[in-house]
Amino acid sequence: MPSPEEVIDNLREAIGEPLSVIADPEAGGFLGAAIEEFEDLVIALACIHLFERADEEGYAPNLQLCGFARQHFVRRMRVAMDVDDVHSGASRAQGDLAAFIAGDDGLVRDIVSLAETNPLPGEYEEDFHYRKILHHLMVAPAQIDEDALTVLINAFEDTRHGAEESRHALCFAFRDADQDGFWSAFTNLHDELVEQRATPPRTDDPWPELSRRLWLEGLVWLALASRLRGWSSPETDYALCPSWGHRRTLPPAGENIFLTLPVQR
Repeated sequence: MPSPEEVIDNLREAIGEPLSVIADPEAGGFLGAAIEEFEDLVIALACIHLFERADEEGYAPNLQLCGFARQHFVRRMRVAMDVDDVHSGASRAQGDLAAFIAGDDGLVRDIVSLAETNPLPGEYEEDFHYRKILHHLMVAPAQIDEDALTVLINAFEDTRHGAEESRHALCFAFRDADQDGFWSAFTNLHDELVEQRATPPRTDDPWPELSRRLWLEGLVWLALASRLRGWSSPETDYALCPSWGHRRTLPPAGENIFLTLPVQR
């Protein structure tokens, strides 16, 4: 089995492939897939730093880098006045969640402000509306606009058609300030994810399994429950949301490698 250092070297080498596509101003329809591959790889890097090296200093910068990638993509789509019906969907992103966990609120606000305002043809409506709930809460000041939150939750309710029961219960409990209901729904959703991820992905590459060790959405909810409701988790650690992976209070001083890349042809 390779050492953590060898895995990190392999991940950094693998990142070169999607990054070369992203750097190409003529990437066209290949850009979205390259962005998502890059997001997966840097999340895997964050995980290897967190779980295998106990290197918390190497954790947040890689999550922030994931956010920088998503920011570059949505800016590039906006400048080109183009939309990728699959990869531009708000619910497809990981960079918004990763940037929030990294503590970079300015980056989160920029990604959210550039996100699509309607579900795209290649996107499930319920996933879109659920992500909009998270967006609303991630950029919310200390005082939540409860009416706006209710509108967003109702839109999610109207499109889920009986699916996503645990996420539905989580949102309703948060809206109703039902702390016990919230933690019950959170635990149920976490355990569902643990069961789903128990089957390794069908690939010889180690990074898809690495990135599945962390549940970004869950870490976001833990931070929101604390910041906006003042709730403390009944569990110190969850398998996919370890306490040492919680949201940072200050953003890392990470380098935005995408600032030198073109945003238009």
